[in-house]
Amino acid sequence: MTFSKESEQVALQYLQTVVVIDDGLLLGVEDASGEAEVVDPVDPLEVDPAEGEGETKTQGSAGQDLDGAPDDLLRGEQLIRGFAEKGLVCGLLKPSSGQELEDIKSGQYQRLFARADVMVLDWSLARDEGATTRKLILDLVGKSEERVKRLRLICIYTNSPNLASIQESIALDLRADGINSFVGGEMERDWFVQGGDFRIAILGKTGVSRLPHFSEAEVPEGELPSRIVTEFTRLAHGLMPALALNSLAILRDNAPMLLQRFNGNLDPAFVSHELLTGQGRRFAVQLISREIQSILEAADAGSVLSHQNVKAWAATKLEAVSSDELEVKMGNSRRKFKKLDVLTAISQEEFSLQTFRELKTTDGLKLGAAKLASLSSLFSPDPDALDSDEQLGLLSCLSRDLHGRYDGTRMPTLQLGSIVAQREQDSSGEVRYWLCLQALCDSERVTGPRGFPLIPLRPASNGAEFDFLIMDHSGVRVQLSGSSRPFEMKVVEFSPEQGDDVIRATRRDGELVFQDCGHGSWYWVAELRPEHALRVSHQMASQISRIGLDESEWLRLSGNNKKS
Repeated sequence: MTFSKESEQVALQYLQTVVVIDDGLLLGVEDASGEAEVVDPVDPLEVDPAEGEGETKTQGSAGQDLDGAPDDLLRGEQLIRGFAEKGLVCGLLKPSSGQELEDIKSGQYQRLFARADVMVLDWSLARDEGATTRKLILDLVGKSEERVKRLRLICIYTNSPNLASIQESIALDLRADGINSFVGGEMERDWFVQGGDFRIAILGKTGVSRLPHFSEAEVPEGELPSRIVTEFTRLAHGLMPALALNSLAILRDNAPMLLQRFNGNLDPAFVSHELLTGQGRRFAVQLISREIQSILEAADAGSVLSHQNVKAWAATKLEAVSSDELEVKMGNSRRKFKKLDVLTAISQEEFSLQTFRELKTTDGLKLGAAKLASLSSLFSPDPDALDSDEQLGLLSCLSRDLHGRYDGTRMPTLQLGSIVAQREQDSSGEVRYWLCLQALCDSERVTGPRGFPLIPLRPASNGAEFDFLIMDHSGVRVQLSGSSRPFEMKVVEFSPEQGDDVIRATRRDGELVFQDCGHGSWYWVAELRPEHALRVSHQMASQISRIGLDESEWLRLSGNNKKS
């Protein structure tokens, strides 16, 4: 199976719900073939057509039928069956009156729309030239704090002859709302608007005369379910997105097992633990996160990142490069290779790092044992390659930071792995970074002033080695090196707020701040992942436990204990 097909399978496993809004839906009436099509009346998402459908009425106030019959019709039963064959639940909404159209615009169905994976919208509802649909799009993907953030596909399924004008209208609306997005076009023959967590595909209903460059966007009604899966795959295309989607789908499928593991029989033991320690919440969250990891490992969530898929992705990227030469960045220097040689090496069954080291550069040299930290520059130009490396670096060393996109109201606490910033009050505005090494057990059950050990973190000079990567308060990435010298460590006293037993940050002028007992301010920046924090703690402990001896200089320099 190719990676593209495997990606579609992952998308199909993840997708669950589709909502279609179209005033041309046929529900419980004769379809175009003349046969009766009846929708199950207990469908909770169905909106029944108004009585007397088929007669031409003038548009009126709430409760009156919309003006005229729509020019395009969709057979609701066929859509439901088509999506059901894909394993997807499809809900249909047909605004048949002015009141029903107003209900859609006013947010009566907001919870339904927010939870749908896919929204299929007619562009011109009641011939309003896109007014309702444009408002719905902004409600779903706009910057409103009330919107539910999720990976979302919106398909505009329309009989409009000009798909480009619809794309332009949507892009302008999003730009006016401050939302970054990019668009397809005539060259790609793919009409869409896409942002970080959404894709809006503009698809044409058949039977309409359009220019040739719209042909690939025309989708027969019976093929709409398959095309929607393809469009969703394009939204989450790539190796890492496939991993994330596959993991989420596995967790959905294994939810019953997770509930069985965390059953009510555990409540007495948990309550006992909480009453005795006062720290049951952290303990329980750690348990469930480890159980989730076990589920993903047992189900082989990483199967989408197989060596075969990785090599296929690499080969596809390299084949798209127009140049016959490729560059690998190594520190401040670059090595050039022939593209054909790299493609040949990657296609080998037993490709490894050593295979690459044996390749000759365009100068006829081999890499040999030279330090090779990244191959990203083969697949992306600067600065995109560095950006990709830094993003993965941030993800691997930080569990939480100022710019994290996960919603949450719980304030950070000062503990092992907390990175904080101290700012000079003078005009220099110098920022100094510190890492907290307080053990987790000593960071909790704090009843009064308590000292917290902090070690300095220094920004690394260009090209120098560093330990961590963070994003400062302005969003600039900073490479930091930690100190393992015990004499550079300082102990600062902090005291918990009344009613709390941890040192918790408070929000001040939009920033998260810890205040020490001397009224000094320490600005929270990030939280290291536990393994990274423990590594630094171990390095410091090793330095503290060094044994110093008074011995003969000749023995120190000549014996087995001589320093390298």
